[in-house]
Amino acid sequence: MRTAELLKFQDRYRATLIAANHPSDHVPCEVWMNDIYEVFVYRGKPANLESKDGSPTGWPEMIWLSIKRYDRQAIHDWRHFQTIKNQVIGEEHDAIEIYPKESRLVDMANQYHLWVFADPKLILPCGFIQRRVTEKPDSILGQNAVQREF
Repeated sequence: MRTAELLKFQDRYRATLIAANHPSDHVPCEVWMNDIYEVFVYRGKPANLESKDGSPTGWPEMIWLSIKRYDRQAIHDWRHFQTIKNQVIGEEHDAIEIYPKESRLVDMANQYHLWVFADPKLILPCGFIQRRVTEKPDSILGQNAVQREF
C-alpha cells in the first residue's frame, strides 16, 4: 500500500473521542465516532469474563469494542474494523471477533464486537506471524487472487 493511499483511507475513517467515563458495568469508558461508525469502549469488568463463582478466568485483561454503523446496516468491513482498532486502542494490539457456541450467542442488533488484548506484548496463539499486504494481488505466488484497492 502506498503511504499516501493509506493516509487517505485512514483519514476518511478517523475516529474521534466524544466521551470518556470511569469504568462501569453499564456505561462505556469511551465513545468514539466517525462519519460511519459509533464505537463504545469497555474496560475492566464489562470486558472480562468471570467464572461462575465470580473469580477471574485466568485470561489476560481485555478491552471490548462494541461497533455499530449509524445507518444500522449489516455491513461488516474488515478493513474498517482494523482501522478502528488501530486508532482507538493501538496498531500493535491483537484483537479477536468471536463466533461463539450457540449457548453464548448474542445477536440483538447489527452490532459487532472486538475483544482486544490490553497488553500489546500479548499475541494470540493463532493467526499469521508476519505482515503480508499487497496492492497487486495477481503477483501473489502466481495465484489468481482478488484484492480491492485501498
